[in-house]
Amino acid sequence: MSTTGSWTPPTAAEAEADVLTQIARLTNATAWPPLSTDDLAGLVLEARRADKFGRPPFDPNWIPTYHISFGVYRGWQLKCGYCATMYDYGDGQVKFDRSQALAGCEKMIKIYARRLASSVVTYAPQRTPITPIPAFPVGPTIMPTEFEQGNS
Repeated sequence: MSTTGSWTPPTAAEAEADVLTQIARLTNATAWPPLSTDDLAGLVLEARRADKFGRPPFDPNWIPTYHISFGVYRGWQLKCGYCATMYDYGDGQVKFDRSQALAGCEKMIKIYARRLASSVVTYAPQRTPITPIPAFPVGPTIMPTEFEQGNS
């Protein structure tokens, strides 16, 4: 981002790609059970919210606004659903504990459920650039007295 104020907001496609990337990262989408490309695209759609002017996502003037925590929460719910249909397996040499994956997904659902209770929209690309705070002059230098220096 430039500090000269020439920042331009991302396009709707860039915003959507950014949200998809964040949801994929925060749900560990490639880890078992993986989330498909269609799953992630659906999560991005579910994360859409009305913009700061109250326009819904289907409004042609909608400013892309997303609630990423909601998309991640729903992603963990999907992963949990995929785990729930699996079972633990062992053949004496190798053991697959699908229940551990299920427990991990359930833990993440609880974490993101708490975030939903206190969070607001977490991605709205029309933010303004940060303007540096100007430096303020410092007052006159105050020197310690002889008493404060220990020379009394």
